[in-house]
Amino acid sequence: PFAYYSLASLYSILGRPAEAMQFLQKSLDAKVLPSLDEIAEDEWLDNLRSNSSFIQFITALEARLHQTRE
Repeated sequence: PFAYYSLASLYSILGRPAEAMQFLQKSLDAKVLPSLDEIAEDEWLDNLRSNSSFIQFITALEARLHQTRE
């Protein structure tokens, strides 16, 4: 499961956003996704930053995090 995030990063670098997003979701499902701060600073995900699926993924994570803090 820890490889899921690494694979997401690799696919991002390769310019394959669909595969990158699949592995980000698998990372989340396996509870091995890094913190939002780490994701925000990860240069390997730079190719995804303008991708609508990535934006939705991060927005959902932020909302989930906000709910757990309330």
